[in-house]
Amino acid sequence: MVLALVGCLIGGPVVAGCGAPGEGGPVTSPSGRAESASPGHASPGVSDLRDRWPSAQVIRAGEAVVVGARPEAELRDIAAAADEAWQRCRAVWPEQPPPPVILAPATSEQGKALRDDARLVSPDPADGRPGPPDSSGKAVTDGTATDGAATDGAAAEGAAATTVVVGDPPHSRARVHLGTGAWDALTDEGRRVVLTHECVHVALSAQPRPDAPRWLVEGVAEYVAYRDSPVSLEDVWEPLREKVTRDGVPDTLPAADDFEPVEGTRPRSLEQRRLTYAEASSAAATYARLHGESALVGLVVTGPPGGGRDRDAYGRSQAELLPAWQTDLRRGSQR
Repeated sequence: MVLALVGCLIGGPVVAGCGAPGEGGPVTSPSGRAESASPGHASPGVSDLRDRWPSAQVIRAGEAVVVGARPEAELRDIAAAADEAWQRCRAVWPEQPPPPVILAPATSEQGKALRDDARLVSPDPADGRPGPPDSSGKAVTDGTATDGAATDGAAAEGAAATTVVVGDPPHSRARVHLGTGAWDALTDEGRRVVLTHECVHVALSAQPRPDAPRWLVEGVAEYVAYRDSPVSLEDVWEPLREKVTRDGVPDTLPAADDFEPVEGTRPRSLEQRRLTYAEASSAAATYARLHGESALVGLVVTGPPGGGRDRDAYGRSQAELLPAWQTDLRRGSQR
C-alpha cells in the first residue's frame, strides 16, 4: 500500500500582492444555496471524517466536496473553486475523473493532525477497501505546481495544497489537504490553478497507470492547471527563458530528484523549484505542440504510442522529445 504526498506551493502572478461533519452540517447545493445535511445525504468519500473531525462542516459545490473548520463563507468559496478546477481537468481527461475531496484546516496545527491521522486519509475498511497504511507504507512525492513538492510533514506545512493518496488503484483514495499561510496568500485564480493541478493528481491516482517519469506527471499537471487560466504558462516560463538566455538550454529533461525540496542536506531554493516545474510544463507543451493535447494526456494515462508502459518505452519518447524541446526553449529565449 502506498501513501503518497503531493505538495503544492505556488508563486509569481497568482500570489496575492504579486499581480461538523455531523449529520446536521451544512451542504451547499449546486445552485449555491445552503441545505441541511441529513443521514441519507452523506457526501461521498467523507464518512470516515464524521467521527474523527466533529468540529468541521461539509460543503458541496457541484461535484466538489470540502470538509473544513474555516468560516462557512470561506468553505463555500473553496468548494466553488474546487468544482471549477475539476471541470477544467475533466475538459481534457479521457474519462471522467473522480471529484475532489478537499480538507480545509483552520490552523497549521490542525493541518498537521489531519495529515498525521491515517484514519482521516484512508479508505473505509467497511467499504471493503484497504484500511490505513501499515508500518511498511511508503511516502513518495509526485510534487506539484510552480514552487515545488512536499516529501514530509514539514514540507507539507509550507505547501498551498497537498494531495494525500492511500491505497492502490482502483481502490485508492485521494484527498487534497489545504495549507494555511501559503493557501491564504494566493489570489482567487491562483487557488483555481493549484486545485486544478491537484485534480490531475487525483485523477491519476484513481486508476493503474504506466510508470511515467516524474517530469511528465508534473508537466501534464501544470499544463492542465494553466490551460483555461487567464494566467498563461508563458508567464510561468519567464524565469526559465531568462536562465536559457544566460546559461543555454538544459542538457536533459528534469530528473525525479530535481523535484525534491532538498538536495542532499541542503534545501532547494524557491527559484530552483520554480525552474524545475517550468522545465516540466514547457516540455509537456512541446509534446502537445508536436502530437496534440490528447496525445500528451494519453502519454501519462496509458503510456507511449506503440505500446510499452515502462521506463524504457518512455525513454524512447524522451529521446525524440529532447531536441524539439531544446529548440523551443532557444526560440522562447530570443523573444
